[in-house]
Amino acid sequence: MTNYLIEFALIHILLFGVYQLFLRRETQLVFLRRYLLVSLILALLLPLIKISTVTPISGIDISGSVTTMLLPEIDASIPNELRTAANTNQWLIWVFAFGAVIASIRLIIACLQINLIYRKSIPMQLHGRLVMHKRHLKTSFTFFKWIFIDKDYYDNTLEIIHHEEAHIKYGHSYELLLGNILTIPFWWLPSIWLCIREFKRIHEYQADAYALSVSTKGNYINVLVDSTLKDHGMKLVNSFHDCPINDRLSFIKKLKKKINPWKMRSIIALLAITIITFSCEDKLETDITSIVEHDNTVLTYSNEVEQKLMELQAKNPKTDFKIIQIKGDKELLSELDFEGLKFIEVLPIDEQNVTVTIIVMVKEFKYKIKVPKSLPQVFQESDVIFKVVDEPPKFPGGMSAFYEYIGEHIHYPQEAVNIGIEGKVFVQFVVGKEGEITDVLVVKGIGAGCDNEALRAVKNSPPWIPGKQRGESVKVRMILPIVFKLPAE
Repeated sequence: MTNYLIEFALIHILLFGVYQLFLRRETQLVFLRRYLLVSLILALLLPLIKISTVTPISGIDISGSVTTMLLPEIDASIPNELRTAANTNQWLIWVFAFGAVIASIRLIIACLQINLIYRKSIPMQLHGRLVMHKRHLKTSFTFFKWIFIDKDYYDNTLEIIHHEEAHIKYGHSYELLLGNILTIPFWWLPSIWLCIREFKRIHEYQADAYALSVSTKGNYINVLVDSTLKDHGMKLVNSFHDCPINDRLSFIKKLKKKINPWKMRSIIALLAITIITFSCEDKLETDITSIVEHDNTVLTYSNEVEQKLMELQAKNPKTDFKIIQIKGDKELLSELDFEGLKFIEVLPIDEQNVTVTIIVMVKEFKYKIKVPKSLPQVFQESDVIFKVVDEPPKFPGGMSAFYEYIGEHIHYPQEAVNIGIEGKVFVQFVVGKEGEITDVLVVKGIGAGCDNEALRAVKNSPPWIPGKQRGESVKVRMILPIVFKLPAE
C-alpha cells in the first residue's frame, strides 16, 4: 500500500508540475481538462500495471533444460535497534488515517449541505430552464444536472443560467467529485488540491466561453463585473463566482489562442516515458510462480520424435533418455555440432527461426553440443540441469537451519523502515555440483535497500549439499521468497 501511495504521488506531481510550467496559461480548455483527467487516471493505474522486463537470450531459447525449485517464503524479522523507527512509522500511519477520516467527513458534510439546499429549494421554470430556487442562497451553482439559484438576488439571471447550463453540458461535476474523493487517501498531497482548483478554474472559463456563444458579450461581461457575491464554500459544486473576475475577463480576450506544437509533442513524449518508467519492473510475483509451472510442463514435439523415443527406450530398456528443444535463429543454430546425439529433428518456425529437437542419453549426457565461442555464454558453460532430480539440494542441518541462517544474517534496512516499505523479495540462485551458491540475483524486488540486503544474505550462504540425479551431483536453480514486514504495533 505504501509503495502504491508513493508511486501515485510521484506520477501526479510530475504530470501536474508539467501542467503548471507549460500549460496553465493556454486557452485550449478541452485539452487542459483532458490532460488533468488523464494525469489522475495514469497516477491511479500505472502503479498497478507492471510490465515484465526480463529479456531472453537473443536468438536462442532452451526449453525443458532447467529445474526450478520454489522454496517456502521466510520472514525477515526486524532487528531491535530499528524498533524505535518502526514505532515512528506507526505514528505516521495513524496521522495518515486521521487525515483520511477528516477528508471523508469534509466530503460527507459537503454532500449533506447540498442535499439540505435541494430539499429546501423550489423547482421552477426560469428562462425556459428548470432550476431549483432557494431564497437567501445569495449565489448560484450547479451540481450534476441541477442548477441552484437565488433568482431574487440577481438583476439579470439569463446570462447566469447560460453559464450554469455549461457546467451541466460538459459534465464538470464528475471531475470535481473524483478529485474530492481522491483527497481522502491523498489529503497530504498538494498536487491533488491544486488539481481540483485548476479543474474549477477551467470549468469557469469553459462555462464563460459557452455563455458568450449564446449571450451578448457586453451583457455577460457586465454581469461578471457586477457580481460581488461571496463564495458559498461548498467545494463539490461549480459556482458562478469560483474564479476571480479579472482573470476571467483577461481569459475571454485570449480564447482563440492555440497550443504550440512543440508543447504537444513534448507532452506526448513525457506521457510515454512516464508510462514506461512506472509500469516496468523486473518480475511480478505471478511471473515467479509461472517460471516454476513452466519448468514442470511436458515438452511438445512431433509424432516422429515420440516414435523415435519409444524405439530407443524399447532397444535400451535400462537407459533413460531426455528430450531437449532449442529454438532460435537457424544460421546461429547451424553452428552447433550435435555429433554423438541419438536423434535430431529440425522444424522451421518461420523464415528466420527453427526448432531443433534432440534425444540424448541421460547417463552419458554432459551437454555434448560443441559450441563456438561466438555463441552466447549460456551454451559455453552450461551443464544440463535436470527437470526432475532424485535428491534436491539440502542445506547442512536442513531447511530450518537455512532459514535460521537467513534470519540471523539479514537486517531490515533503515531506509525501508523510515518510509514503511514492505513486501516480498524473490532471490534466485543456483546450487552447483559442489554445493556452491552461484548466479544469485533478485528476480523481483521492492527497493529501499531490501533487495541488496536479501542478495547479500543469500550470496554469503555456506555451501549446500548438492542435488543428485541417479547418484551424480547436478545443478539446481532455486528461488527463495524473503518477506520484509514491519511489526503491526
